[in-house]
Amino acid sequence: MDRFSILHISDLHRSIANHISNDEIINSLMEDIDTCAKEGTPKPSFVVVSGDIILGSTQPQEDKAIDEIKKQYKEADELLNDLCKAFLSGNKERMIIVPGNHDVCHWISRRSMEMCSMPADETEKLNEMKEMIKSMDDENGTIRWSWEDFSFHKIVDLPLYNMRLNEFISFYNNFYEGQQIYKELREEQFTTHDFPEYGTTFVGFNSCYMLDHYNKTGRINRDCINRAIRNMRSSQFTNRLKIAVWHHNTSGHPHESDYMCSDILLPLVNAGFSIGLHGHKHISDIYNDYVQAGMDKKMTLISAGSLCAGEKQYRFAIPRMYNIIEKYGNRLYIKVRSSTHKEHLLWEKYRNIDYIPLPLISDDSIMDEDLLPLINARDYAGILDKLSRIDESRMRFRELWLECYFELIMFDEYSDLIGKPENDEAAVKLMTLAAKKQDRVLFDVTLENQIDAELITPSTLKIINEIGRGI
Repeated sequence: MDRFSILHISDLHRSIANHISNDEIINSLMEDIDTCAKEGTPKPSFVVVSGDIILGSTQPQEDKAIDEIKKQYKEADELLNDLCKAFLSGNKERMIIVPGNHDVCHWISRRSMEMCSMPADETEKLNEMKEMIKSMDDENGTIRWSWEDFSFHKIVDLPLYNMRLNEFISFYNNFYEGQQIYKELREEQFTTHDFPEYGTTFVGFNSCYMLDHYNKTGRINRDCINRAIRNMRSSQFTNRLKIAVWHHNTSGHPHESDYMCSDILLPLVNAGFSIGLHGHKHISDIYNDYVQAGMDKKMTLISAGSLCAGEKQYRFAIPRMYNIIEKYGNRLYIKVRSSTHKEHLLWEKYRNIDYIPLPLISDDSIMDEDLLPLINARDYAGILDKLSRIDESRMRFRELWLECYFELIMFDEYSDLIGKPENDEAAVKLMTLAAKKQDRVLFDVTLENQIDAELITPSTLKIINEIGRGI
């Protein structure tokens, strides 16, 4: 399927104390998505939940903390089940869930650590501190620094420490009822969601595997990434649009440490993952410039704001937010929706982002030894020759035909196939191609006969007029 949309939500922070109920969340989303559908955006085929399912507990007593967390996950389970019924016809396989920092149980990490005793001798103490600081950079390090008491702490009970996500794992496995299984081993904490009919595969990652009450930095286990990549090398996933999902943002202010280093993503970019969905920083944003040095590969990073965090949880002057991500051919269109009301969810347009290109991807049914090299080499003439010998290819692979016509500046063929553009992006692309012909009469005739002013926005008409000035 060449066109579909993703409902991207994050940082739910579900809690009994949150005055925004599950019913209000569902009702507000249904109303708003109906509004977007009237504007031409298809209703969601998938729901991505990029972490912080619950608020978490600060209860000092273990039994009270466990009880509070279980109640929060019960609230979250009811919400996500209702979301599945409302948008996915109850199909949980089309919901992708990953953990966030609020899903990590701090009372477990506190119990698993002890304060490090230091030598009395100042020289020995300094040397010991240097070694501890050095070990903190180790991916499997057990030393933590506490700004609370200005001392080092060590993980002394690793099996207990590794149970920090157990409540999330229990929630996850109960929610999916065996359709997806979340593993306890950190190198196995990735989930694969493949949809061949959409030519798309989502892979969910845990960016909290080293996170605890002292260490706020996000990180995805290196072995976990390599296992996921090796799994994706199967022929089952040939020619898929690959989307990675995790929780943490990949940049922060100099005084912050609660984000994930973007270098962790390099193996995923190299393996062909072109979209990354995350949350954590409570604001929706898009970065389309994450490029691996020396290679023609990049990953578009899309963050979702907090859907329904309580007033204390969302940052100053930043509203609650969520995204609708539409894939149409080899393009992405993103609608960022926001609610500025403190007491209720009243969604409205925050901003729309268009024209984010995706890698040129074709259908598996025509992937053979002749076509794959042509697509990888961007040999558009060769692709057209191959497509012309495939039955009904202009209908089945319309976007691929259009891409080739555009790159080869075949205006007449492109114009005949696209007809009257039905959205802003298609209109701009048609007129851009007309301008490339450097024919003023052709440009003006196309604008008059093929562009319906009622279907596109005034800002797009302004863009088209700017394009025409270059002729």
